[in-house]
Amino acid sequence: MIDGKRSMGYSTLAIIILLLVLAYVLLTNTNTFAGILKKGGDIEVCRLSVLAQASVKLAGQSPLSLKCPRREIKLFNDKVEINGKKEAKYEFKKLDDNIVNKIVAEELRLCWYKMGEGEVNVFQQAYVTEIDTVCLICSEISFDQKLENKQFQGLVDYLKGNKMHETDIYYFDYLIRSQRNTYLLWGNIPWSQYTPWGWGTTDRITNNVEENLQKYKEGSNSLVTNKNYVIYFLAHKPDWLTEFIGVAISAHYIGLGDNTKVAKECRRLVN
Repeated sequence: MIDGKRSMGYSTLAIIILLLVLAYVLLTNTNTFAGILKKGGDIEVCRLSVLAQASVKLAGQSPLSLKCPRREIKLFNDKVEINGKKEAKYEFKKLDDNIVNKIVAEELRLCWYKMGEGEVNVFQQAYVTEIDTVCLICSEISFDQKLENKQFQGLVDYLKGNKMHETDIYYFDYLIRSQRNTYLLWGNIPWSQYTPWGWGTTDRITNNVEENLQKYKEGSNSLVTNKNYVIYFLAHKPDWLTEFIGVAISAHYIGLGDNTKVAKECRRLVN
């Protein structure tokens, strides 16, 4: 029995040492890892930094920073540019609703994926007595000036009716599957991942999901070419102590809106 306890103690100590070594390696070699993963693109670099920051935290703080640059998406009548380069996977002769919705759906998916799909407690938080609203902008979307006075509709229907590439999962289901069932002290279901079809709103709801979805489908659910949009990841974060004792939890969202909406919703922007 004593040998068993001693063995368990050694195992625990070994795990702790391993975690400390991993934290040190991540802290001192983040740029090296980023360089290695660069071949996989900025998406994987960002996801690694998200997982690392969330894993190496003490009382809500982490020595690791996020490496998540914004993706610049520009739509033309016959092509799409990402970070200034033509994107080969989007081949079309004329921009239409389906193409626009496909591009936006993919950017929503990539944002949700690299930020931990609502399951990772990313972003630093105050130790006590503060509730913060923290955002990271994943993508900035703009239209070529030649696409003047046009609008593209049907994003909600596209998300609900199309599956992600090489999966059996609809975009809609993927974006809402990590929805929290508790939000601070209210205990209501939050807007959470419903924010794409609310254009970034984070109002809380209880049982009127379909009613709200229909409202946005009939109203402002369109992208107009004379505006710029952003896709952003948002976290409502209680202070560390409040979350530690179980009074509140961090709630994660994904939003689509313009810069005005982001300025209104986000108290702190990390990129």
